Amino acid sequence: MISCHSPVVTHVAESERQAQFYCKEGREALRGKDLVQAEIAFKQALMQKADYPAALLGLARIDILQGRLHLAEEKLKTCIALDSLQFPAWLLLGKIHLQREEFNNAVRVLTKAQKMQFPPQYEPLRPHLCLLRAKALYGIADYESAEICFKEALSRFPNDSTLYSLSKTNMELKRIVSGKPKILRQIALKKQVTRADLAILFEQLLPVKNSCSKKVPNITDWPQDSLQARAFRRAVQCSWLPVLPDSTVRPADTVQRVELAIFASHIMLLSGAGKFQTTQEIKDVEHYKPFYEDVLRTSVYGIIKTDNEGHFLPERLLSGEEALLAVNRLSCILERAGLPFYFKRPNGEHCEGY
Repeated sequence: MISCHSPVVTHVAESERQAQFYCKEGREALRGKDLVQAEIAFKQALMQKADYPAALLGLARIDILQGRLHLAEEKLKTCIALDSLQFPAWLLLGKIHLQREEFNNAVRVLTKAQKMQFPPQYEPLRPHLCLLRAKALYGIADYESAEICFKEALSRFPNDSTLYSLSKTNMELKRIVSGKPKILRQIALKKQVTRADLAILFEQLLPVKNSCSKKVPNITDWPQDSLQARAFRRAVQCSWLPVLPDSTVRPADTVQRVELAIFASHIMLLSGAGKFQTTQEIKDVEHYKPFYEDVLRTSVYGIIKTDNEGHFLPERLLSGEEALLAVNRLSCILERAGLPFYFKRPNGEHCEGY
């Protein structure tokens, strides 16, 4: 039996104290933004005690600040394996997954952390966990679960305008997809939408007149997918999407913001809902002068919005989320113009708050 006063125990205790001392120095250097000195101190801590969790955590913070996310991830996983109650390590690992848009991994890590019982000193960090988890759930289009987290996060950060805006968008997306086919959530997750995706959004969300029966010409590139083919047929019948001069609809083509503005403006004019007066000016559509009024109309109605500097970003490719929000806003305008739907809608719930 080894005595608590034996040289071995004394050496271990001294190594622990030295490691703590160097980690304290490292944290102070980090607060002073002296990354070089911080790295030296944390490495000295590891020399005193190999695989010391606090030192690995400190080095991971430095890696994150210097953009070495893969190295930070390795250190954080080792830190958690050594001491699963290192709450900051869980948070940082979740942040890395969010930064890389690995939303499923972020949800997995942050949900596991949420279920753990951490030491009392980490309780002030729990609201940050809730905030990160809300963003991760939003990223996988689980808007219902994200809403719960957003509400809790806003109760802790009531003055965070960015958080409030994201929460509001989450609620709008939740209303749009509620009770709808899963394809809408799948489109919402896309980085870039295609004309086929847009046709599906039009079919699922737009009101249509009973006289929406334009003759469909011979198309040479109908989508093979039956859902896309049906959506395109409806879009062509209703004049929502044009057939190109070469008798194609190009279902796989990606869609720019200016293209959706042209389509949406045309649909509004067909419905008689596109009148507007404004002094607003848009700065970056010089190359699209024939369509300036279309861009302005969709901006004034809030279908596709400019940024804070008044730029429309016409050539930027539409993301799924942008497209879903834009088509829903168009739908709300048409519904308020009194256009009937072929199918029963939930009493304008999708337009609440818009």
